[in-house]
Amino acid sequence: MSSRLPLLLGAGAALALGTLAVRAQPPLGTAAAALAAAAHGHAHPAPADSLTARARAQLDAARRATAALSTPEAARAAGFRPMFGQVPLQGEHYVRVDRVLSGRFDVAEPSVLMFAPVAGKPTLVGVAYAFLHPKDSVPPAGFDGAGDVWHAHERLAPMPGRQLVMMHAWFVDAPEGPFARYNPWLPYLATGLTPPSAATLADSAAGERARRLGLALAGATTPPLLFEYVARQGGDSLRARVAPHRDAITALVPRLAAAERAGDAAARTRLADEAIRHGDALVAAYRDAIPARPLVRRLVDRTVDEFLGRGHGIEEELGALFSGRAGEAVPSTPPAHHGHP
Repeated sequence: MSSRLPLLLGAGAALALGTLAVRAQPPLGTAAAALAAAAHGHAHPAPADSLTARARAQLDAARRATAALSTPEAARAAGFRPMFGQVPLQGEHYVRVDRVLSGRFDVAEPSVLMFAPVAGKPTLVGVAYAFLHPKDSVPPAGFDGAGDVWHAHERLAPMPGRQLVMMHAWFVDAPEGPFARYNPWLPYLATGLTPPSAATLADSAAGERARRLGLALAGATTPPLLFEYVARQGGDSLRARVAPHRDAITALVPRLAAAERAGDAAARTRLADEAIRHGDALVAAYRDAIPARPLVRRLVDRTVDEFLGRGHGIEEELGALFSGRAGEAVPSTPPAHHGHP
């Protein structure tokens, strides 16, 4: 088994999201299918102010235990390897396969480190705990209380009776709390801009606008893996189309920051609208980059869905593709929540 999991995890999302997905062939190899497909839970994580004292202490212990791994270089030296590129609203994952195989939860030994830029500097923004686990059984005990939401990647480790269960713990603030699956504040933290409030994100119109700005910022600073792949495949013509929009968003960042410092809400709104327009143009360029591959357009749309908080679209789409049910959503099957003695 130990020789197989590195293939499943380390074959790279570039393979699953790239050559295999874009060709849109019938059901592909087990590793590619596993890497691309997932099932997800729908429970909501606990906000930070509702955590038990023990859960807070556990989070502090996780921070202390990983303090020496605060750079990608230190993570590599400790045996973690980057495997998935930029995951939307999660950063880049560095994985210790031996810990994934262990099936043992220890707050001081996360199996995944998540890196994302904060004010332009690569930063350890959180960790994740991922384990091979028997299907239809409760996940490891995890953090104290009921706030740590596990989700199941049923096809990520295609072994009889096994699935991959996973949960995240953020070291930077996240609007849905420290155990949220996604953190829509990451693009704002990357550029040094003020993130939208949780209340703003919860508002349908204002929240979508804030998320679209986040997508634009990410498109210019930390493009998700699928966008990077499409950019490479699109060649010089796509680069020429994309570059002005990325450059424009990058140039708008210091102007947005200046408007925030000055408390000039009108200027901030105007500049944000301009950045969103460029972000929309980026998405359109990626969607139209490979006309002969209509699946690319659909996968770009699913990536956008994740940024806009519309679900785990790209994984569901790829899961349906690799299971021979392209166009169908993959059913969500959350693992039973852990209990505590």
